Order: sequence, then structure tokens, then C-alpha cells
Amino acid sequence: MAGLYFEDFSVGQEFRESRSRPRAGIVEFEHHALNQNDEVVGKCRRMAMMHKRPV
Repeated sequence: MAGLYFEDFSVGQEFRESRSRPRAGIVEFEHHALNQNDEVVGKCRRMAMMHKRPV
């Protein structure tokens, strides 16, 4: 499949504190995949638990 080109980017959509883990937070990401014509060919949302920065 020569000539295929994909680009992707991610955006943090929502941030909130974790109720069960005081040193972590929940981040919701939205990922987009673009083809060579800058058309969106894929999109998904996911949530991840991330460590907070130390104070």
C-alpha cells in the first residue's frame, strides 16, 4: 500500500480528580486520524488515569 499517509493528533477534553486515588486524576482524550487530504478518517475518545505533578 504505497502512498498512504496518516497523521494523528490528540486533544485533552476533560480533566477531573480521582475520588479513590488522591495523587491521580482522570483525563478524557479525543484522538483524530487524518489522511493525506486532511480528511478525518478515524476518531475515538478514551479515558486514562494520570499521575499528578508533585506539589
